[in-house]
Amino acid sequence: MKKIITIVAAILVVVACSKTNLKIEGVIADNRLDNKTVYLTDIDMTHLDSTEIKKGKFSFKCRVDTPKIVTLQIDMDQDEPIERQIVLESGQINIKIGADNEVDVSGTNLNDIYSDFWKQNKQLDKKYENALNISEKAAAEVDKEYVELGYNFARNNPKNIVGKIAFLSAYWGMSIAQREEIISLLDDNFKTDKKIAKIISNIEQEKKASVGQPFIDFSANDINGNEVKLSSLVGQTDYLLIDFWASWCGPCRKALPSLKALYDKYKGKKFAIIGVSLDSKKEDWAGAIERFQLKWTNISDLKHWDSYPARLYAISFIPNTILLDKEGKIVGRNLHINEIEDILNQK
Repeated sequence: MKKIITIVAAILVVVACSKTNLKIEGVIADNRLDNKTVYLTDIDMTHLDSTEIKKGKFSFKCRVDTPKIVTLQIDMDQDEPIERQIVLESGQINIKIGADNEVDVSGTNLNDIYSDFWKQNKQLDKKYENALNISEKAAAEVDKEYVELGYNFARNNPKNIVGKIAFLSAYWGMSIAQREEIISLLDDNFKTDKKIAKIISNIEQEKKASVGQPFIDFSANDINGNEVKLSSLVGQTDYLLIDFWASWCGPCRKALPSLKALYDKYKGKKFAIIGVSLDSKKEDWAGAIERFQLKWTNISDLKHWDSYPARLYAISFIPNTILLDKEGKIVGRNLHINEIEDILNQK
């Protein structure tokens, strides 16, 4: 399933009017967009520069010393904005927006590479939505394609920003060996990125909490303020699933119906769940438990991404799961529902 992660960490772009080395030329098929404003925005949606569409065209001129990711955006009043991430780099970037509002980007080396990555991801998005209508297993297979795509682009572009983006989009599904491989190839400047630095620091901890290792105990309070230790639940059932989630996490909420169905089918001596929330506000956490009728044990230290249990298990994206057997051995990480069910049916 899609994960909550930060894909890129763009920084503010200094736009200069003198000594420009970058030109953006845009052509738009829909003349109804005339007089609309086109923005270049950073990751926080702060406007860096803007221009108006005149007679189906727009342009920017600026200077950029290091390639950076920004979003090109056209506000559409009541409708969803037209937007597309582009790489600001020296040269001429050509933007074509078709009648269907699809945005095509070309003209510079990195934008050509990034457009290839972007288009393949969009194709997988459609494939994923179709797969969801078939089964969880079908969707899980598409997830593997997302990871393979990101891994291959990162491996082939480790010294440019596309490789960085590709790695951050797919590291969640890579093996530890694959992550270590890509990190060893990445440009040293990318390794100082906060997200990548965290991935690097998490690897050693994840090895301690990898498949085959014994569980690492932790405790936190339930919704009534009672302390619950993981060890108090280990061994009570054949399998125990630790589900890391949060009320603010869209993919987590989307996954809950399938998780509830699995729980209802196998709960008892065979299976139990302990939900570990990465919320920071008790009322949000409690509201989600009530709204989604989560009947299993739920705990949280209400520390968001600084959650102690999450740090122990090197959790850097959610939803995320750890499956323990009756002896407390880790038998699965980040499993899809169908993969969990396959393991449950082995006994």
